[in-house]
Amino acid sequence: MHDVTEQSTKSKRDREFRLAYEHTKAQIQAAINGDHTYIREALDDLFEGMNMPFDFSIDYEMRSNEILIDLDLPEIENMPLKKASILATGKVKVVEKPQKELRAEYARCVTGLGVYVAAGVFNISQGR
Repeated sequence: MHDVTEQSTKSKRDREFRLAYEHTKAQIQAAINGDHTYIREALDDLFEGMNMPFDFSIDYEMRSNEILIDLDLPEIENMPLKKASILATGKVKVVEKPQKELRAEYARCVTGLGVYVAAGVFNISQGR
């Protein structure tokens, strides 16, 4: 009786593994082939899963051999305007950021966001 139950459990797991394997195989093949449906779903998943501590939006349009990205960047006004400095006494002092430092941080922020989005899109659309 134990062998029958064990064999039944094994058969069920084998079927589940085979289904998962076939699904993954089909997704990989779709990615290699540059399948439009796969790319749309993967881009939607990528963009919906992006959580950043600032507001931005991404829209895209797929054409025959192109993906056009519209990245609405965060505003510089939404960047933190103050920073904390530790004094020699060990106390923390909160001061305004100089405009030069604020602009440099904003440039790094939007450049990083752009590179992150571009890397994700290139990774997903490698077969195109």
